[in-house]
Amino acid sequence: MIFENTLSPFLNEIQSREKNPSLESFPQIPTLLIECPHQLEGYLHPRTSQHQENGKRVYSPIHRFMQRISWAMENNWVPILLSELPPKHTQEHRHQLQFGALLWRWQSETWELNPRFNSQIPQLQNFIEKALNSEKLKLIGLFSSGSTGPSKLIFQSLENYLASAKRSAKLLNLNSSTQVLSALPCYHNGGLLNLIRADLYGHPLLITGHKELLPQWKKSAPDIIIGVPTQLLGGIEENSALPTQTFYSGGAAIGAELLKKAQKLLRVIPTYGLTESCGALLYQDLYQDNNTTGFQPMDQVDFKIVNQRLSIRCPSLAHAIFSYHPKKNPAWNHHLYDGNQFFTTNDRANLSGDGHIEILGRTDQVMICSGENINPQEIADIINSYFKRREIIAQFQIMAIDDEVKGQIPVALIDGLEQWKSELRDELRDELVMELRQHLSPLKRPRYLISQPPIQSGIKLTHSEFNRLWKNGELIYWKI
Repeated sequence: MIFENTLSPFLNEIQSREKNPSLESFPQIPTLLIECPHQLEGYLHPRTSQHQENGKRVYSPIHRFMQRISWAMENNWVPILLSELPPKHTQEHRHQLQFGALLWRWQSETWELNPRFNSQIPQLQNFIEKALNSEKLKLIGLFSSGSTGPSKLIFQSLENYLASAKRSAKLLNLNSSTQVLSALPCYHNGGLLNLIRADLYGHPLLITGHKELLPQWKKSAPDIIIGVPTQLLGGIEENSALPTQTFYSGGAAIGAELLKKAQKLLRVIPTYGLTESCGALLYQDLYQDNNTTGFQPMDQVDFKIVNQRLSIRCPSLAHAIFSYHPKKNPAWNHHLYDGNQFFTTNDRANLSGDGHIEILGRTDQVMICSGENINPQEIADIINSYFKRREIIAQFQIMAIDDEVKGQIPVALIDGLEQWKSELRDELRDELVMELRQHLSPLKRPRYLISQPPIQSGIKLTHSEFNRLWKNGELIYWKI
């Protein structure tokens, strides 16, 4: 069993608390929601992550997080990982709480019985019943917006994570002396795989917050840094990169200029993967072949291209994916995978002349900025509401600027903006900035107001044409 099973005293602790019901009163299909802070920091070494204080064994926060997962699986519960919830749950997170008989809160170190159990969703109940009756499956659930639209609950098995961890470890040549640094959150695929690889191969792992990654990169000089393109750029600008180091990148595409600059300083391995596939599937290794911009499949990964969309099959493909549709009944639709099926993504792809896979972009309208998924409609709804309130009649469109570092940057194109009076335009910009700040995280906010270029009637401006106009300086814009 992966993760050291040290939670038998923990079970007694839960049962002994008067305010919490006994385990016998929990439903027949036990699931455990495990909160994890957005920045779970600390040093993890499987052989040194615990120490003695006043004669008692003490664990690091990361090790305690691993213990919760281990305890759930050892006791035939299904752990479901999620980010630490605010005191008052937002609508965005509320659907997560309908799962799990027990919710473990990180901040308060307390356990709460969740009254909204998953028995209200028959498909999920039937799937978990079947999975728990199988001797092979030890399930882990994660929430993800993924690459295929709205929020999803994805169930992976421990075997899937082991297959994915071994796949990437072979590529990285991991061993017990490898020093690894990362700032990926532990409730996401990348962060959880970091923990599993460290546990599996016995190598030291240092997890930091995003802001602390660059100082630690320079201070600790790790062998491998696992992160996203913005962190790679920061390491280069801070002169932290060393020729002996490897940067293993995921979450978003690395721009050609950044990749060209980075590979002169250290080994860079860009990857392509999905939460549905339990991590990376395709990779580039420019140390081996610097004459291609395409990807090649990792071990035990099969692929084909169907109607210009990438379709993949691998041993770590999710057992079940429940997609959340709040306006539909039932609210969750599900898809089951048995490991032999192909999963067709929403990413467009083709084969290059040398047989490598070129990822061309997405077929849906989701943008990716620094690894964060952005729904253009979410931005459009805020601007539309503001226009109605101000009685402004104007057509607008949300587009994305291709960026070498962040992947894509959202912008708002407004018809005839250059013809507006400067006072009204300045007022619009100031008020819209305040409106967007109230509703959107920094990465989701448009960075520019752009005057919509003239196009033929009835023809929508394409992403490629828009970026051509932007790069050629043919657009009139105002930074916000």
